[in-house]
Amino acid sequence: MISLFDLAEKFPTEDAARDWFEAIIWPGGARCCPRCGSVNTHEARGAGTSSAGVTTRAVCPF
Repeated sequence: MISLFDLAEKFPTEDAARDWFEAIIWPGGARCCPRCGSVNTHEARGAGTSSAGVTTRAVCPF
């Protein structure tokens, strides 16, 4: 079990945590839509939003 202290050391920033999770989800670096699998994606960045860094597809049919 990981302690809160260990977690804070491993992920000192939100960007560090996001980078780690993205490396696990997309190990080759090729992003794809989690709904339809399309590689025609973009990174949804928004200052102060909870969706910063979320990968989405411009127009997903699902």
